[in-house]
Amino acid sequence: MTTAGFAKSDYSGYNISCDSYNDGSIWVSSIRSWYLDGADTLFVSTRAPYTYLWTASDGGVITGSATDSILVNVPAGTYHLTVTDSWGCQFHFTDTLTEPDGIDLLDEDVSSSADGNYEISCFRKK
Repeated sequence: MTTAGFAKSDYSGYNISCDSYNDGSIWVSSIRSWYLDGADTLFVSTRAPYTYLWTASDGGVITGSATDSILVNVPAGTYHLTVTDSWGCQFHFTDTLTEPDGIDLLDEDVSSSADGNYEISCFRKK
């Protein structure tokens, strides 16, 4: 069995800083392989080199190389990774990058100042 650990960008609990931005990152932080030999679990430290192939769905977009262990500057969405090890075995993983909701000012009472500009203040709840 093989597992992959992922690390992702973190903007206050979301993986993308603002609604509709493309500033997310996701990368492979570890790959571990093992097999069972009777009642014992035997760990294989590496089956490198690995090759990577990323695909995206649900709003995800591959903006750079789809064959690196890291994706950068990507939007929110679902990312699928196929890892192939040196033995030719393939392993499939999926993870999702999230973004905060956008700000909706359509239902707010915003009025212009005397000079015709708008003043909007935003506060973060703690």
